[in-house]
Amino acid sequence: MKKYLTAAAFSVIALLSFTTSFAAGNKNQKQIAIPAGATVTKLKTGTIVIDGATTTAYDKKGNMVYTIKRYSAENVPLDIFKTVRGTYGNYFIAGLEKIEQPGSDSEVVVHLRDNNENKTVKLSIADVKPTEDFVNQ
Repeated sequence: MKKYLTAAAFSVIALLSFTTSFAAGNKNQKQIAIPAGATVTKLKTGTIVIDGATTTAYDKKGNMVYTIKRYSAENVPLDIFKTVRGTYGNYFIAGLEKIEQPGSDSEVVVHLRDNNENKTVKLSIADVKPTEDFVNQ
């Protein structure tokens, strides 16, 4: 129990020091809330935060540039499942990525598989478009 409290206290201190140091460099920067256990990579152009199956990129001012959420076959959202199955009913959904950018509609990249081929399709609000086909050998 004592080790758990020490690790939790360390995570909170690290989180507070990161958000403070990130925002202290420029008065125009926004503070980024970093979830405990997330991996943070600072680049010249901004910051990337990876928290489990979610990757979020921020510019130098702390504005979100994009978020990518990854879903395995077991946790595909039902609305996306129904849309894909309506067009590609013979394929198994192997996984997907949901891409969100401020000012744009979110897009979903779905990875499909059957016995003979793999497909990658892109969903937007308007339609479903195939982007890649691979034949299994």
